[in-house]
Amino acid sequence: LEEIRVSKIPESISKNYEETLENMYKSHPIYAFFVGCSWSYDENGVISFLEFLRNEGDKTPSARVRIISGLCCGFKDYIEGNIVEAEKKVGEIERERIRLGAERVYFMCPEGYYVYTKLGGKAGIFAYDIVKDRVKGKVHIGCWMQKLGYSEGDIKECAVSYLVNYMGNMVPFSRKSEEILTVCPFATWKFGTRSVYSSLAKSKTTISITETVQSTKFDVDKALIDSAITSLILTVDSSADDIAFRVSSWRLGGREYFITLAIPIFSKYFVITFKQELSKLPQIKTYLSNIYDNVTLSIKARQVFEYINALSIDEYVMRLKEKIYNSSRLDYNSRDIVNTQEFLDSLKIIIRRSITSSTIEQVIREIAFM
Repeated sequence: LEEIRVSKIPESISKNYEETLENMYKSHPIYAFFVGCSWSYDENGVISFLEFLRNEGDKTPSARVRIISGLCCGFKDYIEGNIVEAEKKVGEIERERIRLGAERVYFMCPEGYYVYTKLGGKAGIFAYDIVKDRVKGKVHIGCWMQKLGYSEGDIKECAVSYLVNYMGNMVPFSRKSEEILTVCPFATWKFGTRSVYSSLAKSKTTISITETVQSTKFDVDKALIDSAITSLILTVDSSADDIAFRVSSWRLGGREYFITLAIPIFSKYFVITFKQELSKLPQIKTYLSNIYDNVTLSIKARQVFEYINALSIDEYVMRLKEKIYNSSRLDYNSRDIVNTQEFLDSLKIIIRRSITSSTIEQVIREIAFM
């Protein structure tokens, strides 16, 4: 299983919600809301669930929540057989719940709820149970939902099998239809869908918590990915002449020498283009500028990178090859190199190595702090 990333909700958001819910539902018992990795994979869902508590709190067991953020549920340890470590993480959740004076604790994620309950937690509530009657649409029931006893659903598939790392390469996967609603935050991210929680978001909110909350109406993840794909396509065209000029270096220093010279060229054009594409979207600027921790920005970059890295780039490689072959900057004596399979393979390496998680993060940070 790939590394599960846990990041904290920005304190400005968690404090605002805790204070708002405390003032609105002071007659309710104190409950905790365990976030775990949900902020990394389904932040829209996290905000929407908190909005649901704010708007529909009297129809829930309790809307007076304290947010537990930055802790791991122990799922990865559990499925890897490291039960001792998983139990430690469940113990941390329990101690935090008790410290907060919370009677129960909400879990958005079926995996987190399963591990917590399996390893002795007695106070858990699966958030899906209190929202499911309000969910409209086809629901994805993953393998851990099924382990919890949920046998009825429109789609039954395991998210983890759809994007795997094999010999250093990401195996491509298909994004699910936006009509399918996922419960597991990890599945929401993997499949590129909305979660059952984010589907609860209303078109208008009666109280504005922060600009970040309001920006969840805009699909930030999709916009980032779409902008990256567009930038990749445009970079193929814009970088071709400069790369064509370097093909003659193949004869001087060999294939690796050419690749070494071409990677920074393609990377430079991608950075310029990606920045331009993101700058066209004011919602992106607003959203990113309201992220206060570096971890969340890094996670956003990693999500975009993993999606781009999972794409088949054969058509982009062929397009770049044709652009180079027809470039006025290609030395006549190097045309035979361009027509080889080895050259095509080299272009694939150049594209893959040029667009890294660090490169994407660099652009996202620049947009955030512009």
